[in-house]
Amino acid sequence: EATTTTQTLVTISFISNGGTQVSSVEALPGTFISSPVDPVKDGYEFNGWYIDETLTNPYVFSEMPDENIVLYASWEEIMSSTDILTTTLIDYGFICTVNECSLEISTGYTYIYDKVNKLFIYEKITSDETGGYRI
Repeated sequence: EATTTTQTLVTISFISNGGTQVSSVEALPGTFISSPVDPVKDGYEFNGWYIDETLTNPYVFSEMPDENIVLYASWEEIMSSTDILTTTLIDYGFICTVNECSLEISTGYTYIYDKVNKLFIYEKITSDETGGYRI
């Protein structure tokens, strides 16, 4: 009499960490699998699936594992060109608000980056007759 072995399906579940939902994959252990379609998250670039919640051990898709697993999405924030420039200006001593970054220098000029209109301007501060300052 022949004996039959029954294999149980295993599941890979996905936690997208704020990205679009990714459906679980079910298959027999050892079955060849490929990675699912990457999730999407506004302002972020998908950085791969990881076996652990701390995102230190990347998962490589090849064959279904022998037991159920959960994978976690890793994301990297995409900085806009304005954000990158703002960060650079701060590194050089500019003081930034929501709409502009400015830097006063000893020669009497103030350099301003207008973040809304995306342009640099500079102003010369000069003394007027009343003892105040005019820009």
